[in-house]
Amino acid sequence: MKYGRIKGIGRILRGLQVHRLNSVFSPKEFIRVTYTHQVLKEDEGNFESLIAFLVKTNGTITPSKFFKTLRREEPLAGKNVLVTFDDGLISSYRAIKNILSKYDVKAILFVPTQILELKTSEDMKRFAWQNLNFKEGQAPKTFREEEYLTMGKKEILDLQKEGHAVFPHTHTHKRLIDIKDEQTALEEIVKPKKILQELLQSPMDAFAFPVGTERVVSDFCFPYLKHEYRYCFSALAGKNTLETLPYFLHRDCMNADYDLEHVRNMQEGVFDAYYQYKISRLKAKFGNHEQQS
Repeated sequence: MKYGRIKGIGRILRGLQVHRLNSVFSPKEFIRVTYTHQVLKEDEGNFESLIAFLVKTNGTITPSKFFKTLRREEPLAGKNVLVTFDDGLISSYRAIKNILSKYDVKAILFVPTQILELKTSEDMKRFAWQNLNFKEGQAPKTFREEEYLTMGKKEILDLQKEGHAVFPHTHTHKRLIDIKDEQTALEEIVKPKKILQELLQSPMDAFAFPVGTERVVSDFCFPYLKHEYRYCFSALAGKNTLETLPYFLHRDCMNADYDLEHVRNMQEGVFDAYYQYKISRLKAKFGNHEQQS
């Protein structure tokens, strides 16, 4: 669904006071998780205003505290936000260094580990166009560096040193629905865990699947995910509470060019009822979702 249409729906739902109903009937203590992809240079100022809004209106939470809270090792209190980035683009690295650092916000990065094998900008452009954007052929001249230049080991190690966390996003950014045999499952789900564990010398117990909706999954991959990971992140908006199943964690899309009105609607739960329906479909497609590891 196009952004303009989503914004329009958000205005209608807000006019119907859906967010107030959500605040009355949904949990008061929760963690919302945002996710962002590329941050174009002209959007950096806007993205900083979104981060400033989140910091002002919520308690930002570190990756470490997020997982400790889910494990009930630390209490969940009030409204909290965790910031994440997908795909391992260098523009995300710059946004973290130049913007998040100003507000002492620590993020999670979900990266397709094949980016660590890319050597040239042409390799990165081809990978981003075909794998991240699911397009065929060569990328057009309008495809900008911020959309395809990826991080390497140096940047990932640097972010980990500063308190950010890095977890797998498959190996080649493959949609789970396209994984139909054991060899591919091992390549896309198990291999990236081993790569990042070796690089970062840190447990890899979280995973975010590409695209992140109920349309791109199947029950074939779920046993591999459950065997390898303790947590799985979707791209379906909503509140994460202590009752949220760990393989169906919500994330709110926060593109760098989104306006404050839309992000406020998302944060206040205007769209939550719709995404609860979608998360129920995701659970059904994964199968056996009540059995937790």
